Amino acid sequence: MKNFKIYILLVGVLFTAFSCDKDDLDSQSIFDTDSPTRTEFDQWIYDSLTAPYNVTVDYLYNDKEIDVQLAEQIISRIVAIQPRQTTIPDIIATVAEYFNVPPKSIVAQNRSKDISQARHVALYLSKVLTNCSLNEIGFKMGRRTHATVLHSISLVKTQLEFDPVLRQRVAQLQAALTA
Repeated sequence: MKNFKIYILLVGVLFTAFSCDKDDLDSQSIFDTDSPTRTEFDQWIYDSLTAPYNVTVDYLYNDKEIDVQLAEQIISRIVAIQPRQTTIPDIIATVAEYFNVPPKSIVAQNRSKDISQARHVALYLSKVLTNCSLNEIGFKMGRRTHATVLHSISLVKTQLEFDPVLRQRVAQLQAALTA
């Protein structure tokens, strides 16, 4: 058994020594070492995915010229692109700017006609454009109760039926907030 181990070791050493023959290697690499040029599509992928989200994209799409439209179509099938949600602070700021009142006055206890109208519209738009409950809206609009919020919403709904100027204002604000 001892002789057998020595014989196997000797064969392994001889095999290793004689198998290391010098090969003539080609100086040209078989791998492409040039960096590829960026097309418009590559730049779009970099700008839309890699830079903002740090996502590396490998793509292969045969028999079609890849352009931005095709890429958006393919990506929209994979990723559900959701629009930005409107928030109550966005609504307060937009309504305050539109009605030319300070944003703090919308959430304050002020009862002047101009500020009340802006506050009612802000409460109405908060219910229409957000998924917040009446309690959440009331809390973010100056710690008002859900009943106060509900009253403002029904007041604006009633006024919208009869007041074309208010209807136009609310439509403009809604368009500005959802754009």
